[in-house]
Amino acid sequence: MHCLLGVAGEPRIGPVPPPLRTRAAVGIGRLAAGASRQLGRGAGEIVGGKIALRLSPGSLAELAAPRSVACVSATNGKTTTTRLLVAALGTRGLVVSNGGGANMAPGVLTALATPPYDAPAVLEVDELHLPAVARATRPAVVALLNLSRDQLDRSSETRRIAALWRGLGADLPTTTAIANADDPLVAWAAEGFADVVWVGAGQVCEGTTRRPLAAPTGPARAAGSPGPPRPSPLTVWTR
Repeated sequence: MHCLLGVAGEPRIGPVPPPLRTRAAVGIGRLAAGASRQLGRGAGEIVGGKIALRLSPGSLAELAAPRSVACVSATNGKTTTTRLLVAALGTRGLVVSNGGGANMAPGVLTALATPPYDAPAVLEVDELHLPAVARATRPAVVALLNLSRDQLDRSSETRRIAALWRGLGADLPTTTAIANADDPLVAWAAEGFADVVWVGAGQVCEGTTRRPLAAPTGPARAAGSPGPPRPSPLTVWTR
């Protein structure tokens, strides 16, 4: 996360406030969030963010613009990874994050609305919502951990999500993807990014190759046909 480590802890000229419309929208959202807490209807992160986004549709991009942003996305492990990154970067200065697990656009906006407005942000992002959130926040880094089926009612086809991730890379030419080389879907998706840092946990996918993949709209490959080589991870975690 060198892109963020060079930012946290550096002297700042001062926080840059967002535009007036966004500040007003965030203020109204905070009132709604407070009412939600008072009524025992939840932490208010979602309702506050939804109202702010409705009143100021560009607020997500405006609140992210002064910050150095990292997005963490996966089916499993994104909350833990996000908290570990916040703890590590927090040794260099204040870091904002959606640590409560509200990982869609409204929850991300609530985190980004936390001053100072130029502090680095580490954001947990739902895997299906990563493309929209990342296109708005323009992260310096995206961490792509894993993809699997865990909620059949909303993300039944993991290859569809992988294709969305892969297409995201073309819209984020300056973003570094930190990708899990041991997950074949993630490895295929990360190939859409111009700059990729591969990491792994020591797992081997079918010997030295990973399972062949095809985009949902692309040509299917014959079962058992050789896939592309497994990327060589820069870092491998082992027990």
